[in-house]
Formats: sequence, C-alpha cells, structure tokens
Amino acid sequence: MNDQGFERIVLRHSVGEHLFGIGAAALMVIVCVIAMTKSWIVGIGIPFFGAVMIWLIYVAITGKGSVTLDSSGVKISSYNYGEKDQLIPWSEIDHIQITELNGGKLKMITFDIKDAKNNKKGPIPAISTNYVGYSPETLLMLLQRYHKQFGYSELI
Repeated sequence: MNDQGFERIVLRHSVGEHLFGIGAAALMVIVCVIAMTKSWIVGIGIPFFGAVMIWLIYVAITGKGSVTLDSSGVKISSYNYGEKDQLIPWSEIDHIQITELNGGKLKMITFDIKDAKNNKKGPIPAISTNYVGYSPETLLMLLQRYHKQFGYSELI
C-alpha cells in the first residue's frame, strides 16, 4: 500500500475459468485421438490442442493477472505470444465507461484516451468484465477511484 492508501490490485481469471479451458483443450485432444482412427489428418489437432492445454496450465499456475491497477496506470495483460502488455497511464485516460455489446449480454469497461499531439482521442482499449471477477459497476467505480487519485484530470 502506498502513502495515499491505494494498493496495487491485480485482477485474475477465476480458477473455474482456467479449469474450463484446460478441460476443453483436453477434450479436444481426446476427440482428435479418437477421430484419427478414421482420418490421419485429424492428428494435426493433437499437438495443437496439447499446446493450448499446456499454455492454459502455465497461465493458471503462474497466476498472471489480466488487469493490474496501481499508481502508474492500468496494465492490461496480453496472453498472445510475443505481444507486450499494454500500460495505460492514468494521465492519458480522459473518460472511463461501461460499454454494452450484443444487446447488453457482454459488458466491457472502455477508456477514451487523450492524444497529447493533436488533442484527438486515440484508440479505446477495453476490459471484458466477464473474466475478472468484478461486476462492471464495481470495476468502473474502482477504476474511477484510481483515476481520480492519479489521473490529473477531471472525470466526465
């Protein structure tokens, strides 16, 4: 905890979501093994889904967070090989809101980003609230609290 009472918060996928993904990958390996008796080409899926399963186990064990909040900004982790995590400094965030997709079935937290060069808003990164264990409203309130403390700008 820092001197303003703010902690570094790491939001992770739940254990159940990891187990679901691992189970689905394992099931696909089994399906490929069974289907390989009819066609050898299906065997290509065995190393692919095996690698997916190993990657999911690695992510579950290492506990890499999906989203990290601290005084420097919002860090959105990338699970893609070779892709860097994205850090959005609080000072670059203009506005934080809940965006609903697919008729409200999917809710995401989106950010309007300031562009210091030409005062236009840049790309809008997003956090899917389905995978971080917080309701959209709770996560929005938490982000706004951090933004108010560290963002150096007025929230809309």
